[in-house]
Amino acid sequence: MRRGGGYRDGGEAETEAGCEDAEGRATSSGTAWSNAGDDADDEDEESLSRAAEGPWYLAQHDLFSQVPELRDDIIVPDYCYWEADEDGGDTPSPSSSRSASPAPARDDVSISAWFGPGGTVSPLHTDPRDNLFAQVMGRKYVRLYAPTETERVYPHEEEMLRNSSRVDAENPDLEAFPLFAEADYEDCIVEPGDLLFIPKGWWHYVRSLEVSFSVSFWYG
Repeated sequence: MRRGGGYRDGGEAETEAGCEDAEGRATSSGTAWSNAGDDADDEDEESLSRAAEGPWYLAQHDLFSQVPELRDDIIVPDYCYWEADEDGGDTPSPSSSRSASPAPARDDVSISAWFGPGGTVSPLHTDPRDNLFAQVMGRKYVRLYAPTETERVYPHEEEMLRNSSRVDAENPDLEAFPLFAEADYEDCIVEPGDLLFIPKGWWHYVRSLEVSFSVSFWYG
């Protein structure tokens, strides 16, 4: 994992991965997931056209409910069952499954799949719960901003969109969003077998470098 002192364009990560800039944005069920700015209403037609052309992205999808057989291949990480003691230490939750066999999903663990080609993007946003992000196949570039950087990543002002940034993380308009150049971040490339912890409230941006499959475990 690398630390970014202010804005860096991500070109180094692309060179390491041999990946070109993505023109597509993440889509789920045919709906474009793009980080449109204040002119979103004026860009609806363009966004829909881009979504129709692809690349298509099965994003944050409840795949395992639709295909229960796949659920047998998924084990909820033990980390999801550990809770903090009052003194700050860690203890296993009483409901923890401490076996290597596939365990049924707990009520407070939500599991979603992410599947798509290289170039699909999850724009800069936050989640309301902790996320254990498991990379199963392929590689993804991930960038993380701490909650202390919120002012510098320019969240949308609308209540429904406050967890989404108005900035295109790898191609920012620094004239419109000058403070973004000062935002500090960590970044890395996740590979098959990696498990990345994304704390709730942390801003994160994800771009697939090749055909990939990932699983998110939201909990807490």
